Amino acid sequence: MQIASTGLAAHRTRLEVAGNNVANVSTPGYARRRVLVSALPSVINFDGKEPGLGVLTENIQRMGDRLLLTQINLEMGYLGRAAAFADSATHVESVVAGPDGRGLLDPLNALFDAFADVAADPGAMTPRNMVVTPAEALSDAFTRIDGDLQKAIESNDAELVETVRRVNQLAEQVATINIQIGQAGGRGAGLELEEQRELAIQQLAELCGATGVTRDNGTVDVLIGGHYLVQADEVRPVQLVEDPAHSSLHTVSFANETPPSRMEGKLIGLLDARATTLDQARSELNTFAATFADAINAVHAAGYGLDGTTGLDLFIYDPAAPAATLQLNPAITADPTLIAAASRPDEPANGENALALENLRQTPPAGMSNSLLDTHTDFLAAIGHSINMAVADREARQTVASSLEARYQAVAGVSLDEEAIALESAQQAYLACQRAFQVALEVIDALIATV
Repeated sequence: MQIASTGLAAHRTRLEVAGNNVANVSTPGYARRRVLVSALPSVINFDGKEPGLGVLTENIQRMGDRLLLTQINLEMGYLGRAAAFADSATHVESVVAGPDGRGLLDPLNALFDAFADVAADPGAMTPRNMVVTPAEALSDAFTRIDGDLQKAIESNDAELVETVRRVNQLAEQVATINIQIGQAGGRGAGLELEEQRELAIQQLAELCGATGVTRDNGTVDVLIGGHYLVQADEVRPVQLVEDPAHSSLHTVSFANETPPSRMEGKLIGLLDARATTLDQARSELNTFAATFADAINAVHAAGYGLDGTTGLDLFIYDPAAPAATLQLNPAITADPTLIAAASRPDEPANGENALALENLRQTPPAGMSNSLLDTHTDFLAAIGHSINMAVADREARQTVASSLEARYQAVAGVSLDEEAIALESAQQAYLACQRAFQVALEVIDALIATV
């Protein structure tokens, strides 16, 4: 009866563990359980035989591979950085290049086409009036792109702030779980708590490249680049400080480094994107706006309007923010006769200067090796190349991470087929032990009946 009762308890535990595995097949961070059992030591009975005393349920073990999990967390840090950078780069392309990938090429061509129309009929007012519309459309396009890039930078900063908040929140969660596991009895005392902690560390790995180190007492220290983020129940949070390059934005400080040189994850990906993609795209847009306006103005100022006016700029802008402030000269907006189409004064039929303006479409301005259109095309191509590289890096990191995760799930993941077999085996064993218990009772009843 004792042997049968130990078997009933052991196989009931197997049934419960297998059922719990099935119930948590889709639970994030859940690792399947396995029941560890061993035979109870035999004793010699009255006739010198050793039939055994049944089975002992020693423990319920979480399946997994700590070394593989460490590799996954390390790779997730690289993936988090690459993904954040690629997402920002892709957003920059959508802002600068637009849905058709042509950026400012169409409004630039529209303006050059208008110059060509004026050159063909310099004395007429209709072609001159038609210069105003594409010129203003081009100015609006510069302003819109610059504004969208500024919004992207501000969104990048808001995401950085939120990510730092989440990192510190997860660090606090790990420290709290360390305390709870210690109170429960140390390693193995709280399997669900250990899973919650592992899941938090995996998220930290993706956000800031953190890694975990398990101590003998069951607590886990979390480190970023060799510096403690969590040590037992103590948290040393990541700090937000003012970005020296942008007084209105933030950067990250940790372990007396701003930004941390050995940090990975989404935080560094966001900072990389700001410095090498967002800021650079906005800087190059401003440079192109100033270059374009200066090139047009240099030619325009050398020509003459219908009333003989000369030396007039076609575009005006603030040198501190060219793209945001570029606009058609208000005097020309009010009076298109001021458009300097002639190369000489008092020649209404002279369109040589308007033709020179149109020639800037393909002819490099003074001091430049490329035309204005080619300069902008090269800008778009550089952004496209940067995005291709960023996306390729993200995909490569994703492939490695997915491969490691698949290997880990082969060990720790729940297989419904395997659990079905385990349930069937445990059920049959339980019924057999139940039958053995009934037989023992029947034998006792028979013995009592013979007395």
